[in-house]
Amino acid sequence: MMAEVDPKDRLWIGISLGVLFVAILVAFILLRNLRHRLHSSHHDSQLGSAFTLEQLRQLHRQGTISDEEYENLRDTMFSDIGASDG
Repeated sequence: MMAEVDPKDRLWIGISLGVLFVAILVAFILLRNLRHRLHSSHHDSQLGSAFTLEQLRQLHRQGTISDEEYENLRDTMFSDIGASDG
């Protein structure tokens, strides 16, 4: 024996459930995009460091920078990477 629900109440319940569903869907999409951005940002920074290290090696091989400059720059890069990891 269910009580009858007023049509106005049904409308408001339907609208409320619809708004709740849309809000949950939007929150899910935003969180997924944020997670993707954070992951790709971290991945891009790692690739950028590897590319820069390769350029540094080339400069050293070509004699453009000295052994001391190479070691100092390389150590700085590794300390920057270590600092960003933790």
